[in-house]
Amino acid sequence: MASPPKKLKIEANGSRLSKLLINKGTQGMKYTLQCFINQSNLPAQLNDAVNKNTLKSLKYKVISRKQWDLLYPPTGSPNIENFDISLLTVLLRNICGLTAPCSGWDNLPPPSDNSVSANVARIKFYRNKVYGHITTTSLDDNEFELLWQEISKALVGLGIQQTEVDEMKEAPLSPDEANYIEMLRGWYTKEQELIEMAEKTKIIALNTNEKVEENKKVVEGIKNDVARIKEEVIATKADIAGITFHEITSSDVEKLGKCNFNGLIKDLNKKYSQGTRQWLFEKLNAWFNEKYEDASNVMVWIAGPGVGKSVFSAEVCRRYSEKKKLAACHFCKYNRSDYRDPRMLVESLASTMCDTISGFNSKLNEALKRNHSKASIADAFLVLLNNPLHSLKDHEPMLLVIDALDESQVNGKSELLELIAEEFGQLPKWIKIFITSRPELPLQKQLKEMNHMKITTQPRDRNNEEDLQKYLKYQLNSCCSGNSNFFVSDYVLGLLVEKCKGSFLYAYHGQAELKRENIELTSESIKGLVPHGLSCFYKKEFHRVKASLKKISFSTQSIAVTSLIELQAFHYIKAKTTSL
Repeated sequence: MASPPKKLKIEANGSRLSKLLINKGTQGMKYTLQCFINQSNLPAQLNDAVNKNTLKSLKYKVISRKQWDLLYPPTGSPNIENFDISLLTVLLRNICGLTAPCSGWDNLPPPSDNSVSANVARIKFYRNKVYGHITTTSLDDNEFELLWQEISKALVGLGIQQTEVDEMKEAPLSPDEANYIEMLRGWYTKEQELIEMAEKTKIIALNTNEKVEENKKVVEGIKNDVARIKEEVIATKADIAGITFHEITSSDVEKLGKCNFNGLIKDLNKKYSQGTRQWLFEKLNAWFNEKYEDASNVMVWIAGPGVGKSVFSAEVCRRYSEKKKLAACHFCKYNRSDYRDPRMLVESLASTMCDTISGFNSKLNEALKRNHSKASIADAFLVLLNNPLHSLKDHEPMLLVIDALDESQVNGKSELLELIAEEFGQLPKWIKIFITSRPELPLQKQLKEMNHMKITTQPRDRNNEEDLQKYLKYQLNSCCSGNSNFFVSDYVLGLLVEKCKGSFLYAYHGQAELKRENIELTSESIKGLVPHGLSCFYKKEFHRVKASLKKISFSTQSIAVTSLIELQAFHYIKAKTTSL
């Protein structure tokens, strides 16, 4: 049988080498990339600020629009399996921290260098050589065999099995093998563009460094001119209008009052016991996700002292903040005037929403630039909250948490409650407001005009007592699993729950007292150890502090000071033990 014409054989050799470089080269590059970035970490690595800026500089120049969409898809996550060899080369060269071999990226590394960088450089070098032969249609059998062996070594160094390479050499060619030559041409072209861009960037950087000092002087001169012109404009406007010109800037927002509750929330989060209050979270989440038109956008949880309202509110803040669904929060405190001042509440919520709600900052700045009065609290509410929020159309639901509203009372009156009852009903329905309070504050009466959902928890409610049992079981069994004295039966837990009378505050101090005593926990020992009522805890702590104070040496003239310290210590302990 006659041998195929020489020209056809040369073309077949080119097609086989192109196929080897594209198929196995792509596979080897994927293996290599996954050594540096595994699939699960790929989105995070691509979104890293430095990496993303590097890739952006290559966007639409070296990285095509189609390749960019593979890196940053509109939906879903990027997948290494979808990357072509050109894109894989760009990623390996630019964001994987590979150091160029001693020969550089564009030359053939010495045979002694078997590093990953060297093998990546070899693939590129032989790619150029094969492409050069294809463009001149000169690739005889000897050249083919030599190139095949050299390319195979580099591919095996990148994780390809030798048997896979050998099988590809013997496999028959299909009619569409010419596609691999076109793919090789595209890869070559992209690489040349990358090199040209790098050279241009280097030249620009050199020119920039040479002119830095000159540019600095020019910039300083421009700044001085701008400052002078700005002063002249301000003076001219003041003369024309007959008023003092005032430029509105972002500093107006920065001047707003702001209460930072991050530390308080973290402390309260430590007191939350996993698995408790699930029934309440389910109600809250169902209410938050209601979308029908008449749905209430206000939920009120009313419960007595010590039930754990603030701990629950802090956990709500943590969870919704993680989901980017927390608009703002406010924790009222009877002994902090800023925390119960209605104007401070409005300013603090507005200041916080600048950080949590996209677009709110710019809308608030627009409102502040207008000549609105903010003299009354109602005026401030309209300018700082209501108007900017209504400017944000079709927004996803966001949660606003106001905890311990009852602690905003002064002499039996709560200005915060009056503000919420009179004004907060005007807020857009996508702002969901969650409020907690003790029952002594007349919320039901004040909020009658607002469409709100109410949850009332009595101390002996089944859900509350089940949560108490879970909390005590975790604290006394799980947290002290190394001490057999602290294994508590369900019967003993039931006795403890009975003593708590629905109060998490009592449970918190009770379990701490039991663990301090370090004895076997039985029904008899519990009866003897756990005090009756929270006042016993106050008294015990007070006597402990008083005993410590007596150990300090005071002069005769300091007896009055000692008495004053004892009194202050008592009030301090009482405040600390009511922080749930």
